[in-house]
Amino acid sequence: MPEQFVALVLKCYASIVIQSREKFDKNVKKVIEMGFDPHKCTFIHAMQVFASISQSTWEQKWDIFREWRWSDDDIMLAFRKHPSCMNASESKIVNGMDFLMSKMGWQSTDIASYPDVFIMSLEKRVIPRCLVIKVLQSKGLVKNRIRIGSFLRPADKLFLDRFVTKYLDQVPELMNIYQRKEGFQALDMNFYVSSSKL
Repeated sequence: MPEQFVALVLKCYASIVIQSREKFDKNVKKVIEMGFDPHKCTFIHAMQVFASISQSTWEQKWDIFREWRWSDDDIMLAFRKHPSCMNASESKIVNGMDFLMSKMGWQSTDIASYPDVFIMSLEKRVIPRCLVIKVLQSKGLVKNRIRIGSFLRPADKLFLDRFVTKYLDQVPELMNIYQRKEGFQALDMNFYVSSSKL
């Protein structure tokens, strides 16, 4: 592991090194066997997950994903992409799955490729942005197969520039939809259900 990573662990992820030597050795072996590279930051994040949750909690999280018809490959892909997704609470994972799969119609492989979504605020970030994208899709202004990360990852200003301000001439109500102002909040669930799938 690079020296700067060791310093990062000691400064920001002390839980990794304060566990027992036996558990530490076991977790290192487990994380390496999962394919994590000690020369990349995801190795530290994976170690932090195993330092902070028990084996039973780890298994419970897997069971939740499986209940939503995720394959073990999907779950492992999500964990490798963004290990911290497994630190999300069970309720946050369930609520996220219900929205993303039931309401938005996304496939497990779409979400597994961008598991950052499970650590984002559903109410403040995910839902408003998805609503904007669905409105734009319904009007043929953005493609139906737009990548999740392309509109969930950007900072607020960049998202507004790319997907809201840019289209205000064609969709004047778009800012109010994004801000979920009175009169538009009731649109949310009905709109999601009736919209075409991504």
